[in-house]
Amino acid sequence: MSAGLQDKLSPGAMHACRIAAVLPQQGDQQLFASVFASGTSVYWHSAQAAGCISGRVGKEGVVIPARAAGTPAQRLGELRHAGEVQSLAVRQLEEGRLMLATVDAYGRGTLSRIAIEQQQAAPTSALADAAAADGGEPLLLQPAAGARVEEGGWAGVAFSRAGPLALAAARGFARDVAVYEGAARVRTLRASAQPYAIEFLPAGLAGGGAAALALAETHVVRAPGPASGPALGLRASRRRGGAVSIWDVRAGERGGCVQRVAAAAPGSPLYALGWCEAQGGLLGAAGAERAVQMIDPRRWRCTDKWTGATRQAVHHISFLESNPLYVCASGLDSEVVCGSWGKPPPPVAVRPYGTAAVHAAATAAAAEAPAAAAAAPRPPAADDEDGPRAGGGAFSFRGDARWLGVTKAAGADVLAGLSASGAVVYAQIARGAAAGQPEGPGAAAGQAG
Repeated sequence: MSAGLQDKLSPGAMHACRIAAVLPQQGDQQLFASVFASGTSVYWHSAQAAGCISGRVGKEGVVIPARAAGTPAQRLGELRHAGEVQSLAVRQLEEGRLMLATVDAYGRGTLSRIAIEQQQAAPTSALADAAAADGGEPLLLQPAAGARVEEGGWAGVAFSRAGPLALAAARGFARDVAVYEGAARVRTLRASAQPYAIEFLPAGLAGGGAAALALAETHVVRAPGPASGPALGLRASRRRGGAVSIWDVRAGERGGCVQRVAAAAPGSPLYALGWCEAQGGLLGAAGAERAVQMIDPRRWRCTDKWTGATRQAVHHISFLESNPLYVCASGLDSEVVCGSWGKPPPPVAVRPYGTAAVHAAATAAAAEAPAAAAAAPRPPAADDEDGPRAGGGAFSFRGDARWLGVTKAAGADVLAGLSASGAVVYAQIARGAAAGQPEGPGAAAGQAG
């Protein structure tokens, strides 16, 4: 369905996530909200959960999102960027406010406060700008000192767990990470290879209670190759694969890389990182292998692996709050898959809410339809590796086009996805048979396989 924007959504980097989910607002009616980007602009969108129809099941047990009433997306005119916005991050604050961080293709970004209640009630773009600027002018985030304006490409931003104003922004082609306290850049990390994803870890993993930072980057593997020229014997060749590097942000220019773990085979880069609270805390990584790898950052080794999680390369992963053994993964296609990376996989259920990004019209006529049957377990994707699979898929749903980003709200199992057609899809995930079926007409429950 068309987004209603005057221009089509910009493509962005292949693995960029250009949407950030906001914690749902509870009241007379539950509201879902998100912030997404297209080109150099940033938009605010919200939709009501009431009147949504969920549980329609298509082929292979895929849950079909339903239309919902949504307010027109408002452009946040206070946020200006020189290049295409590549990544967004939000942090919920007290008193109905949130911090929003954005970064464009050249590593330049903004940090601003947004009043959620005013934003929800803003009927025009002018009022939306006033709500966004209620906390003051947006702060500008400059790239690393002395850094040249490199070729535009992927850039990522993430908030630290140490404080509300601590964050970091990574640039792919420049191979650097700038650490900020508010708008002030405190230090710069120099990566040895091009980063693809960024994620902050809980304090203490790097020692001394300091915040730790994880980067998904490439690593070089030396492998024997055929002889070359008159010389006999073997010649070493270099192949690049996916690795996760852990950094101590206190070290900065002095070399803060604590450890580097090879988590993917050569030729299979990693595109997504996510923190999981299970088993004392694990780091999830996924990429071109179509697998979700679980890494123990304390012992520097991989503990579990869910192979064949998706049909295409994984670009985004999010672990559930209610059960960290479950992870939602999406990639190059239009499907979102939720499954367990451990054994045995417990049951869950999903309540999807679909809505157009802009000028969404309510289509609740199907509310009188009977409840759909429970969704069948998603059949596993074909996998090239031998041996048993760890974990399995529970349910999946699809958008109407490939995903430009899928993310989960902090503190709630609510997903927000932005598709290339301009549609925004919200999905509220609840525990399944073990904790009762989700409420609402036509709710679909997907049993884990």
